[in-house]
Amino acid sequence: EQCEPDWEPHFWIEYTKHIHICSNHLPPPYHFKWWWWNIDKQIKFFKEDAPWPYRNIVIVYFSIEWGPPPIWWPDQTPFTSFEDTYIGVAEDIDCPSDTFSGQKTTSDGLNARNYAGYDPVNHIAYQRGWDNTGAHPEYNDFYCGLALADAGMPGESIVPYATHNVRNNEYLYPQGGWGWNDQELYELAATAPVGQIDFPDSAVDRSQVFTAQMIPGGTDTTTKAFFTLVKIVAPNGLAELQAIVDSARAIVERERILGGLPAICGDANGDYVVDLGDIVTLINYLFKGDVPPKCPIMRGDCNSNEVVELGDIVTLINYLFKGDVPPRCPGIKFYRF
Repeated sequence: EQCEPDWEPHFWIEYTKHIHICSNHLPPPYHFKWWWWNIDKQIKFFKEDAPWPYRNIVIVYFSIEWGPPPIWWPDQTPFTSFEDTYIGVAEDIDCPSDTFSGQKTTSDGLNARNYAGYDPVNHIAYQRGWDNTGAHPEYNDFYCGLALADAGMPGESIVPYATHNVRNNEYLYPQGGWGWNDQELYELAATAPVGQIDFPDSAVDRSQVFTAQMIPGGTDTTTKAFFTLVKIVAPNGLAELQAIVDSARAIVERERILGGLPAICGDANGDYVVDLGDIVTLINYLFKGDVPPKCPIMRGDCNSNEVVELGDIVTLINYLFKGDVPPRCPGIKFYRF
């Protein structure tokens, strides 16, 4: 959804809803477990005409919650508990020039290389790619980085639980073809060192395993967790990378105050609470020509019919005063805090 706010340059928000994560890939007996996790994302990026540093930033809001398996899942064993669960991302990151010569570089160091690092002060996991031949000097200080921001959701922090920067020939390819070796990935994600780097100067392309936090095991079926990831590119060195991460975190903080992001279904006025104020916002917008719901406007589509209209006001009234079904916005989840 295109957003045209008055507090920063225009941007887009894309939604990824209900990625189901289960444990069937784990070795026995773990793959017989019956717990299930749902992941939702709101992905924000700025338009190409945005000023620096906005166009160097992608912001991803993640929400994770426990849920029963869907009816098509073959194991419907009643829930008893779930074990410690680690949430984060694993990404294959290629800095410019790491395959500059048109083929995978070798350990002779004559072609492009990758350098991995971690900034413990600013809590940034980064990667640098450059070319030893000098044919593409514009890439010599090109950095890519991952960091956490605090969007004000419960449990969020800018300090990751664990970070591992590893070579792909050890973790991404060993089982043949492309794709992670699942068991090794799980073990990396659950191992606590922050800033762990496997051979920091390498000709082999690399991946980041970036664990945001750990959800303690238990029986609470209302368990929810959140984290906000900022992805950064910095063509002019590590100092620029650190400065852009600072800017990205400031953007997230400003959005929390001015934009009510990450968006919550039914929260038309962006105050992170679905209440009478949201009904008033929709009434004023629809019948008095007042300001629309906070961007993205579809947070006001409470009955999920692809338009913000009277039916959404009725949905909120029935939910808040009659105990009816909660709002259901397209792509945007509803949470009770």
